[in-house]
Amino acid sequence: NRFDNGHFEHAATGWTLTNATIDSTFSFKGDRSVKTTTVSTTASATSVILVNSIVSSVSSNTGQADTLTINAYMESTSSNTRGFRWQVKLVETGPGATQTKYWNHSSTSWTDTDTKNEQEVDTNNRWKSYKFDLSSYPSGNWNIFVYLYSAYQTTSTSGFTALFFDSLALEYFNFDSNSF
Repeated sequence: NRFDNGHFEHAATGWTLTNATIDSTFSFKGDRSVKTTTVSTTASATSVILVNSIVSSVSSNTGQADTLTINAYMESTSSNTRGFRWQVKLVETGPGATQTKYWNHSSTSWTDTDTKNEQEVDTNNRWKSYKFDLSSYPSGNWNIFVYLYSAYQTTSTSGFTALFFDSLALEYFNFDSNSF
């Protein structure tokens, strides 16, 4: 796992939190999770609540890719469309580095366009695990950042209490051996 503290057992070590807290009363696995009570009525109005602050470096390898796993719990009684956004951002490193790339989950490709992906949450009050397979990294050397955004619940925020994240993982996958 490229994240040293994806279970938040060491509080916010390795992460930058904004409008979110470490919760020690509720978790998917272990003793802690990240909690936000910030919610918007549209996905585009959500804001970053979590980003890795310990940088992971990656480089292109056509025989290897990563899988991002996000475990989320939407505490809500609403049946409105609801969910959260996420982003994977690559920042090129090395002499003359100028590129930034973003993962577009809809097109399953790396793009130059600043892309935030949406994940609809179809079940309230239950931990759900979401896995996103990323393609091999573009040619070059990169620092990788993963951003999680606050919740959205269309039409009305009534019934929303909190959104929790826990057990985040960014794990590489070898195509040749079919293993992580």
